[in-house]
Amino acid sequence: MISIHHPSWHQGSIRIYSAYRAFTTDKLDAILGVRMGLKHLNVTLTSVPTSGKEQQNSLDGLEYNERFEFLNVFSMEMELEKSLKKGLPYPILKIIEYLSVDRAGFVWGRQYRLTGHYTIYLLWTAFAFWIIQILMLCLVPHNFAKIVIIVGILVLSADFVYFTFVPKNLQIRFPSFDGSVSILDFHFSTCFYTTLTAGITSLVYGGILIILQAKSLYTLKTFITCHADKHCCEVMKCESVTMLSLTPPNSTSTIPSEEATTVSLIRRNVFTDVTSSLPERF
Repeated sequence: MISIHHPSWHQGSIRIYSAYRAFTTDKLDAILGVRMGLKHLNVTLTSVPTSGKEQQNSLDGLEYNERFEFLNVFSMEMELEKSLKKGLPYPILKIIEYLSVDRAGFVWGRQYRLTGHYTIYLLWTAFAFWIIQILMLCLVPHNFAKIVIIVGILVLSADFVYFTFVPKNLQIRFPSFDGSVSILDFHFSTCFYTTLTAGITSLVYGGILIILQAKSLYTLKTFITCHADKHCCEVMKCESVTMLSLTPPNSTSTIPSEEATTVSLIRRNVFTDVTSSLPERF
């Protein structure tokens, strides 16, 4: 659940030295950070404090933390328009421009949007099976391990989809403080590795449970037993066998009253011995 809403799937940070806004000569020395989520991205811009009173300027202590949605095709274009109206700094506007363009080879915004959609669908499906897994543990525990493996496969599939379709060649260039060019590169972050660990753990745990269950090294009991029908059928079968074994070979033969009483007692004793030998399941 946290991984679906947290913007830490793909991120990068860099120190830049660029223009702050239009119609000003001020240069901004700051740390620019970009964190991509499944439904939105978060851009932070924090100025680096200058040393010495003579070098201090009005941009010291500047901090920006902006969130931009990319839920549909026109989301990033609308976010760019809002950012221009708000007068955000040039570095933040440059990030939005890179992700809002959707033509020719500039399709990074579309790739992030589609990748997020597919990953979200798989993670929500995994969450639904996780709820079923809890119910299975309470009601039908011998199927619990299978659902655990299904949850692990779905989580790993979500990570595989994100790894496959996320943009690999996105590099944004900014001027550096020493006059060179700094390149903003992106790498996988916390949410990606967290879900990867959860999927592998779930898969291994479910496999271990299936192996133990196959070797009958453990049993699970609940207040609703899973084998009630099985043992009821065994009792009914034993009763039927007892009745058939005590039936006379032909209908014309008669049994004296004393022998009938003896057979009746034997039948009752046999049924009592059979039912008492069965293990208690409740």
